[in-house]
Amino acid sequence: MLQIGTKTPEFELASSSGGKLSSADLRGHNAVVVFYPKNNTLFCNIQLARLEKYRRQFELSNTKVLAINSAPAESHQKFCRQKHFNFPILSDPDKKVLAQFDAQRPNGQGVVRTVYAIDKEGKVISARRGMGKLKQLVEFMKGQSS
Repeated sequence: MLQIGTKTPEFELASSSGGKLSSADLRGHNAVVVFYPKNNTLFCNIQLARLEKYRRQFELSNTKVLAINSAPAESHQKFCRQKHFNFPILSDPDKKVLAQFDAQRPNGQGVVRTVYAIDKEGKVISARRGMGKLKQLVEFMKGQSS
């Protein structure tokens, strides 16, 4: 996992909202980035539904929300429409960004569920394995918005 204070890797990936989204698009905003294994599976659905539940609260503290996994952008578009997710899900089919953010299993086969909070300059300010405690993260990000 990336350490607190580490500058995040640069990336540009296809987005479920069309076009591409890059790390440069996040500059000037805080961000919560969720790496998750697979679309339309029980725990991923739960995790991303919770992310959607808190999305507006994150946005009120100048925090962008996004998720990343290796499925194609078209799959993410369908998934977002079906589940009513209003945040971008990025496609990393080559798993390069997953590796850069240390969100892959050691053998490169599969994603380790990981939640990062990133500040306006692109540095990691929180890193956690698992689903993440999003309610606590909302409060933490409120303190980062000033």
